[in-house]
Amino acid sequence: MAQISKAKKDYLTGCYLREDMGDILLELEQERKSNRGVFSMMILDVDRFKTINDKHGHLFGDEALKYFSQMLRTNLDEYQNIAFRFGGDEFIVIFPDKSGKEVLPLARQLQENIKVQPFNLQGNLMKISFSAGVASYPQDGPTWEEVFDRADRALYFSKRAGRGRITRYGDMRKQRWIWMGIVLGTALLMFFIFILNFDPSYEDNIKKFLGQFKKTEAPLPVPTNEVRVINDSGNSLIAGEPSTELKTFYLKSGGLIRGYLQSETADELQVRPKLSSGGQGTVRVAKSNVLKIE
Repeated sequence: MAQISKAKKDYLTGCYLREDMGDILLELEQERKSNRGVFSMMILDVDRFKTINDKHGHLFGDEALKYFSQMLRTNLDEYQNIAFRFGGDEFIVIFPDKSGKEVLPLARQLQENIKVQPFNLQGNLMKISFSAGVASYPQDGPTWEEVFDRADRALYFSKRAGRGRITRYGDMRKQRWIWMGIVLGTALLMFFIFILNFDPSYEDNIKKFLGQFKKTEAPLPVPTNEVRVINDSGNSLIAGEPSTELKTFYLKSGGLIRGYLQSETADELQVRPKLSSGGQGTVRVAKSNVLKIE
């Protein structure tokens, strides 16, 4: 690229100056348009750099920028790139022939390397982080100006999402939905906490609602050799007075029934028990469960 040979570099960081960026990008755009190639742009911003300047002074801030630009060049040196100092603590790196998806892992590796190699100035260690936005030509825009605008939007998204993040413009919609879900979930949780603290009656309603989803245990089946007490309709015991001879039925299970034998089949007896309440019903007793009758 002819324009790079004419470009000047920043004395502090060693990156190309902003004033030459437009000509270089225009030449790159025209080349990629003719050969249907791609290029990507990453805009980086040192997180809370103003705080560093205000707390430690501008000389300390200059050293921090020198450290950051050195890390930038060292970690990306093996990949074809063009780095600019756009202004203050903001840098732009152009990656000819790389898509946004290819740039993203390089940016994340740079982020990790900066984390494990803190800035050291006269024994003062300081961890420096950055936020970044990535966009690509022609996927995110047909001109370098539009690609720049998309990368800048992605950088702004990274800052709003909490800084120390890298966002590709093509992923912004998906990440926006994720963050909206997190915010909405947090808001609902805070709402329930607020309601429970100030209106205890809601707690009972919530418990009732959640109780609908609890697993219910199925009733245990009645063994076939047990005595079942039913009425003539097949339900529970009802009122009535037996009219046959009173007998005592001793059961193998240990119980006994005093009542009147009503009918008999090959497998069971039907007995009307004598009830102290004066009620009436039918007991079906399996013959295999009868010890004796008196």
